[in-house]
Amino acid sequence: MASYRTVRPDDASAVFRVLTQVAPEIPLLLDKPERRRPIRELVGQCCGGKTSWVALNDNVKIIGFLLGRPSRWHVAIVDNEPSGVELLYGGMQKTHRDQGQFSGLLVRAKALGKPLYAVVKHSNKSDMAARLLRTGFVKQGASTFSDEDAFIWTPSAR
Repeated sequence: MASYRTVRPDDASAVFRVLTQVAPEIPLLLDKPERRRPIRELVGQCCGGKTSWVALNDNVKIIGFLLGRPSRWHVAIVDNEPSGVELLYGGMQKTHRDQGQFSGLLVRAKALGKPLYAVVKHSNKSDMAARLLRTGFVKQGASTFSDEDAFIWTPSAR
């Protein structure tokens, strides 16, 4: 059974390893150093905040993650703070899928009590769009790019 916690700065390498495993399904190209570098930096930034989580196995090894950051584009600023969270990347190692553990990560994100935003590419092979819909997200239509859809979860949608 997985346990969960907020990600820590020293988790960045382990989170990036899991991300590289799930990258083909997202799809996210990490085939060259110039493609890996900015994603590794983004992972490091997300591991320094309070809007990202990891799932741990019984040996306390990271088996899944959900990376988020305060939303910059989708919501108004309230009291000088973004009022929502943009979920950037998430995934589980293949050996730990279909056990409800990714849903456990989404539960932690929802516990913030802020709107959550996600964008899923049409070419995503992990069934992420359907997973978000099953867990209370609502499709908002196409994002700014025509090859992906935007989703939102709001606390009032519980």
